[in-house]
Order: sequence, then structure tokens, then C-alpha cells
Amino acid sequence: MSERQQSNDTLPTTCKLSPDVLGQIRVWILQGATEHDISEAIADKWPDVDSKPAIIATMEQISKTANFDQESLVGFCIESTRYLYQRMVEVGDFPGALRAVKQLSEYARRPIVIDCDEET
Repeated sequence: MSERQQSNDTLPTTCKLSPDVLGQIRVWILQGATEHDISEAIADKWPDVDSKPAIIATMEQISKTANFDQESLVGFCIESTRYLYQRMVEVGDFPGALRAVKQLSEYARRPIVIDCDEET
């Protein structure tokens, strides 16, 4: 894994926020809100929360999501696709269900990578 240099604005923070605050900030980020818009929303909703460390803490949490191993990520994709398939069949969305089956068949054709360097 290559090391990346962090700017002063993205150094790890010790900002401790409730899961509700972090969750809402994550929603705003994923919806594409600008940093300015998020800062204003934080000031309106939680006047005692410093927006810059709160946004940085949320971004750190989002970046940790990328630390999954490939097997876990593929497993999540398969389970999510299976769940969506079940929901589509329940509501009668058969074209959508067929797309989910197609997606699962693509997962099934992917080569399995075994790391021979791992200790057992």
C-alpha cells in the first residue's frame, strides 16, 4: 500500500461526535453538499459543534470504509444483490430481478484470488 502525504487540513482528528451527528454529516457529504453548505448546516443544527473538525472526522470515517479486504467486499455485494433480488420479486419488478441475477452470475465468474503469502 502506497503512503500518501496528508495536508494539514486532513490530519487525523480527535474530534468526538455522536453517531447521529457523524451520520448526518455523512449524508450531506454523500448528497454532494459543499463544505460551506455543510458548515452552515452544522452551525444551524448543532451550534456547539466546530464544523471543520466534524467534517474531517466524518471524512476519516468514510475513508476507513475503503479498508475492506476484497473477499468481504464481494460478500457484501453478493448479499446486497440477493436482498435486492428478493425485494424486486416481492414487488413484481421482474426486469430488475433479472438484472440482479445477471449481476450475481458475473460475481460467480470472477476468478478467486488466493494469497499464497498469508500464514495459515
